[in-house]
Amino acid sequence: MQRLRSEFTQYLDAGLHMVIVAQGEPLRSAVYKDEQQLPCPVLCDPHGEAYRAYGLGHWPVERVLFDAPPEYWSHPRDLGVALQDARREAGRRMVDDPWRAVSEFVVAMDGRVRLAHTYQHCEDFPDPRVLTTAARLSGTPAALP
Repeated sequence: MQRLRSEFTQYLDAGLHMVIVAQGEPLRSAVYKDEQQLPCPVLCDPHGEAYRAYGLGHWPVERVLFDAPPEYWSHPRDLGVALQDARREAGRRMVDDPWRAVSEFVVAMDGRVRLAHTYQHCEDFPDPRVLTTAARLSGTPAALP
């Protein structure tokens, strides 16, 4: 979110209207927006309807656990339960869907998806120029990351 805040002016200059779609319910999404000092709306999609509408499924193991030891790759049930238990004990309850794929979209005002950047792994941020160029080429766009 720090990167979004620092790049936000570039997106505005290109005519983008940024919107974040989050998995959380309204209260958590509002808290997240405030905590992260986000300069754009945060919409709620706790049931994954927008994710599915944009074709966002789940990441396969290699996109999330590529740097984990091989015993984590098959993620047996007891390993997942142990992770959840450890997080709960530490006061860091797991919420939402950590396997949900992430994308950024540039959507033109007529609803056409001008650009879809689907992350290959969790740190695969697009160069802002890719998004701003797509925005400029599509006229007056709206963005839905």
